[in-house]
Amino acid sequence: MRLLLVWVLNAIALLGVAYIYPGVQVQDWKSAAIAALVWVWEHAGEAILVLLTLPVTILTLGLFLVVLNALLFWGVAEVLPGFHVNGFWARCWARFSTA
Repeated sequence: MRLLLVWVLNAIALLGVAYIYPGVQVQDWKSAAIAALVWVWEHAGEAILVLLTLPVTILTLGLFLVVLNALLFWGVAEVLPGFHVNGFWARCWARFSTA
């Protein structure tokens, strides 16, 4: 039940970000729902990536986590045809607004 709630809230957040920020484009609500589903699934494996990149994160005082989150969000945008994010900062802003 909790996973379903997180999925729906992420889909609504993606639609809201696409409405507010011009760097994020979502084709329709179906694309937002699929993107949110892929995002929730990818977010589950994020802890492993954080552990693998821990030395770089320590050296950069945690700033590498911003890059890692943007790369994960870029991965979601590349996989799905109805979801597109323009540029690094758009990815960062969209990622942190849908967290």
